[in-house]
Amino acid sequence: MTQINTYKQAEDFFAKCRNKDAGRPLGPTGWRLHRTDDTYVITYCASKIATIHPDNRLVLTGCVANGVSIAIQKVLPIAVVRRSEGHYRAHIRKSDKSSVAYLSSYGLTEWKEWQTKGMRYMPGITIDLTTRTPLDYVEPVRTVDPDARKQWLRDSDRVKKHLKTIAKLGGFVRMIEALEEPRWMYCAISCKDDADLKIMLEALEGGDMLLLAQRVAEHMKRVTYQSMPDTDLQLDIIDGIFANNSLTLRRALGVITSEV
Repeated sequence: MTQINTYKQAEDFFAKCRNKDAGRPLGPTGWRLHRTDDTYVITYCASKIATIHPDNRLVLTGCVANGVSIAIQKVLPIAVVRRSEGHYRAHIRKSDKSSVAYLSSYGLTEWKEWQTKGMRYMPGITIDLTTRTPLDYVEPVRTVDPDARKQWLRDSDRVKKHLKTIAKLGGFVRMIEALEEPRWMYCAISCKDDADLKIMLEALEGGDMLLLAQRVAEHMKRVTYQSMPDTDLQLDIIDGIFANNSLTLRRALGVITSEV
């Protein structure tokens, strides 16, 4: 495993690269170092994660591909933690000699500070690797339409109540039993998929709930390894569907009007 903490380290490491077109592996699976002109590029599974510039600036792209938050601290002097859907916090390690596992290495004292301090992980965040400080960072502010938010809370509560009633009456048991394919043939609900977004928006706006109920049954079969989730687990899964898709839905419904 190789940690890149300065431009000079990137330069020295890449100098021994056997195939400069493919880049040089950094150690953790999927992580590689490439060079474009005088800039070094760090990728994970072909997704660009960061660039390192001759003036010792580290620029993050904001890409949080699956696995980035697990291993990024092994190759760069930062750690990334998920706070909520679409919201990750980045923390700068203060010294090369400090452990990647200690809170104190990032200037933190309590575990809850992982999700409240640091920086919002976004495209363009720039870190001075010499001083280990962010450059011109401003915490983004989210603007919310209060009336749209009230409507969202009413509609989401109504739809969740409807789905939970189906669960309590055993409806999802019958729907899951009717699903004949193996669990891995079904997809979990994700509103990043246009079809799922349309189905959930239709239910929230007072339209047909049958399609959503069917997708919830498929979601339950996909995410549970036991043959049939009990009622309590079904209720938790329904809450999880809304929690995991809340941000996308609120943006689509105009609850969140800007994020700058």
